[in-house]
Amino acid sequence: MKGKLAMSLLTMMVLSTYVSSQTSTDTFQEPIFNALSVQPTKLYGSDSGRDDGFGSSVAISETTAVVGAPYARVGSHYAQGAAYVFTLTHSGWQQQAKLVARNGKDYDEFGLSVSISGDTVVVGAPHTDVTGKTNMGAAYVFLRRGTTWSQQAEITCAGSADDYFGYAVGVNGNTAIIGAPGTDIPNSVTGGTYFNSDQGAAYVYTRGGSSWYQETVLFEARKDPYHGSYNNFGAAVSISGSKIVVGVPGDDLVSQNDHMGSVRVYNKSHPYEGGTRVVASSDGSYISSFGWSVSIDGTRLVVGSSYLIRVFELRADASWRQTVEFGRGSFGDGFGESVSVDGNIIAVGAPYSDHNNRLDAGSLFVYELIGKSWVQSKMEASDGLAGDHFGSSVAVSGKTVIVCADSDDTGAKSNQGSCYIFP
Repeated sequence: MKGKLAMSLLTMMVLSTYVSSQTSTDTFQEPIFNALSVQPTKLYGSDSGRDDGFGSSVAISETTAVVGAPYARVGSHYAQGAAYVFTLTHSGWQQQAKLVARNGKDYDEFGLSVSISGDTVVVGAPHTDVTGKTNMGAAYVFLRRGTTWSQQAEITCAGSADDYFGYAVGVNGNTAIIGAPGTDIPNSVTGGTYFNSDQGAAYVYTRGGSSWYQETVLFEARKDPYHGSYNNFGAAVSISGSKIVVGVPGDDLVSQNDHMGSVRVYNKSHPYEGGTRVVASSDGSYISSFGWSVSIDGTRLVVGSSYLIRVFELRADASWRQTVEFGRGSFGDGFGESVSVDGNIIAVGAPYSDHNNRLDAGSLFVYELIGKSWVQSKMEASDGLAGDHFGSSVAVSGKTVIVCADSDDTGAKSNQGSCYIFP
């Protein structure tokens, strides 16, 4: 099966480049992507339709990418959702498969989150009803053999209604992490008499053979219900090797309902209890929803909030040190709502940024560490229109960057969505 692909005849618009170093010294260098040579491939699903939201989520592993379309109609089921797999061939990027849940139903929103590791894809469907529990959520694992993808497992938890299990997913090898940010957690002071609403949790699973087994449940034991409720622990997750990262964007750090946010980093090689709490460095600025997006690669951690990102490096004493901060545009640009890091390259989406009088057209920022300095390129789709939300999701693998516009219109198909992949 081949998806509808189109090599864009319009180059990406590289609007500005500069270097930001640890010492905040700026000098101009060659941009990462030269505007005269970059011609991205524009991707659509083979049967994408109106309001599919293709590109609401994206992940990439070497020469294979997976794109979520959570509002896609499947048969007679509205917003059941789907995910599309693309591979790089000698003819360029081609669709290899369309993934759907075997037992999918209306409004499951399968594809709201996706992750890939080699031949394994995990897809979240956080609005799935399970055993009569509305929006408890589910996640599905697909395995590739040769060029054929098949569903290996459906994963659910012993949860409750409105847990939104599968809102965020991550996979690395035989380990999967699944966020459930709507989970109510018993208050540790009352012994479970009262619950912290929407405190959130994240579940770790390990594959053995063709089955997936729950290894542990991660959450924070909060004594104060006022600082525990609506933390949304598990709204974002990422995994690299033995390190698991969980975003807690609603965490109250100073006062009730300040929602400054935090991140927890766990190591599978050591006991899970506690983890390492990472917060933004105190510089007098107000940080909103820190941990809304997270991405980790080795010893580098990138954390997004409502208008900026911060980069952390793992130190010899096992602590995380903030090394640099990036923030562009206004508060409403959504800069940092999606982030991805691989090696020395960081991609950041700003899906609500305006340009050339096109409201919410969206932008992509790419940073590359050269020596001790970060070189930035800001890119916008030259065929973009108002409301496209270019930058709604991003992913990086090696030198390949993919950025999606989940509200891009294609002909009469409004909000169908699309993705750009380059080089």
